[in-house]
Amino acid sequence: MNYTEGVVIFLDLLGTKSRVHDFCKAYNAQKVFINLVEAERHLDAMHPQSIYERFVTVFSDSAYIIYNYKPNTPDAKKDKRKLLLIACDNTEKIICTLLQQGILVRGGLTYGKVFHEKSCDNNTLCFGEAMNEAYKLEHEVAVVPRVVVEKDCAQEVIALTANLRTGDPSGWYEHYNIVVQDNVRKDGEYIINFMNALERGFATVYGDLMLRKIDEMCQAEKQMHRSPHICEKYTWLEQFVKGHNSKKFSNIEMTDAQKAILTAQGIDYNYYDASKSQEEQLLEDV
Repeated sequence: MNYTEGVVIFLDLLGTKSRVHDFCKAYNAQKVFINLVEAERHLDAMHPQSIYERFVTVFSDSAYIIYNYKPNTPDAKKDKRKLLLIACDNTEKIICTLLQQGILVRGGLTYGKVFHEKSCDNNTLCFGEAMNEAYKLEHEVAVVPRVVVEKDCAQEVIALTANLRTGDPSGWYEHYNIVVQDNVRKDGEYIINFMNALERGFATVYGDLMLRKIDEMCQAEKQMHRSPHICEKYTWLEQFVKGHNSKKFSNIEMTDAQKAILTAQGIDYNYYDASKSQEEQLLEDV
């Protein structure tokens, strides 16, 4: 029994104080978070051949999500960069689903030493340096509704996606940018790009619903004249979305040749369907 190395994400739902006096709003916000976690667990159970595992601990309006390799996974199959990519890809889906419900989320993602142990009643004991770092990124660095990725981790993901883009005849990764530098705050921080799927033209799950909800929230905030630190969150959100034009690649359609290549590789080209995305299939033990 000892620390292992893994990806740790800390997520915190924003707006708790404004919801606490409205039971229905508070309940629905917590339920969305818990339902997301359960959905991810269900996906994991559907893919027992996967060589990574995911542990989730939810408390109040926050959660820790831990990714690492299953015990007895051969070292030759372990790849830190691929594990980071999986975590970033899944975190994008969580952010988008919450935004669809009108819920802002802030967080931090890092890689390092962590210990976790699941009890017989499905509770998870977890602690370690990586958990402290992920919390620090959310609490001290993120500020606005963004999930900050620790710089070394971000650069590894960017390097991996560049390699995948170069060696990918299907063109699947041509516009894949799951981690980007924040072009709104311009503070040099790397963040999860929750517009990634939309920019690539694969908007069947999130699409206009998320964009309409973001616009609705931002317009409503302008009418409320609340404190500057609250306004800052919605201003950032509005500007980030405008800076990542979801219509840029909206007309992209895979050719039959591209679909054939992906099919031959055993990859489902229907992005973000009920199964796992291509990024997750990088870690399938087949």
